[in-house]
Amino acid sequence: FQNCSLVVSAMGSSCLEATFYGKPSVIFGKPYYSILPSVHHVETLSKLPEIIRSSLQETVNLQDVERFLAIFKKNSFDFDINAYALKEANAFFYNGHLVDVEITESQMKSFIEDNAKMFSVLADENIKKLKIIYSK
Repeated sequence: FQNCSLVVSAMGSSCLEATFYGKPSVIFGKPYYSILPSVHHVETLSKLPEIIRSSLQETVNLQDVERFLAIFKKNSFDFDINAYALKEANAFFYNGHLVDVEITESQMKSFIEDNAKMFSVLADENIKKLKIIYSK
């Protein structure tokens, strides 16, 4: 990142990483960090040359990056999504080997009961966010 003027990516975290080095970026996907002013989303290929030209003239405001990180941290909580996905694959999809399976009500009930603590964390954190949103 240090030796480039601009980062262009289909998706992924490289455009976010570029902001830490003060580099603008162009991205074809719509990641959560595309709200940063220096991350430019390409909606149509015909606009790509124009977006690249204007992005090359831009400087990244590191205060925008700091504000984004503060908001991101404030709205985050610890949750091991990979552990959850593994449990789900093991419980319902034969260790991830099948996807078109029928899940019975009793299987779902059992999965929810076995993972109540994990679901409780998700529910509690979402309730906290809803209280913040609706208290304004």
